[in-house]
Amino acid sequence: MKNKLLILIGIFVFVQFGFSLSCFFPYYKIEDGTIMYYGGSNKVMLEKFDIETFEGLDSAFGKDKNHVYFTGKIIEKIDAKTFEIVSRYEPKPIPNSPWGIGCQTSYITEFKDKNGTYKLEDFQSGKLKLKE
Repeated sequence: MKNKLLILIGIFVFVQFGFSLSCFFPYYKIEDGTIMYYGGSNKVMLEKFDIETFEGLDSAFGKDKNHVYFTGKIIEKIDAKTFEIVSRYEPKPIPNSPWGIGCQTSYITEFKDKNGTYKLEDFQSGKLKLKE
């Protein structure tokens, strides 16, 4: 009986630990006068940042008065002064879930600047393309 109880407790702890690990999202963090992007096993120190105006916009995008960043790297062709979020993915609550939305987060799916409108898929493919 004691062994069965220990096995059940072990399974519960394992499942909880696995669930909590799956909820780690990439993020930006200001530390020691610099800005770091933590994404999975990647750790990127931002370059040419303005710490006074920097803001993390979601788990991949960040912005300051001079640059827009995607996963910690400057997006060279995007104008930070005219950058606007067009749309976001907003997760819907999971019905009857004690955790609400679970391990989902909102993220930018489309944005624009003075040059045009862009979709997130363009960055995931490694190519910056204007939306048609």
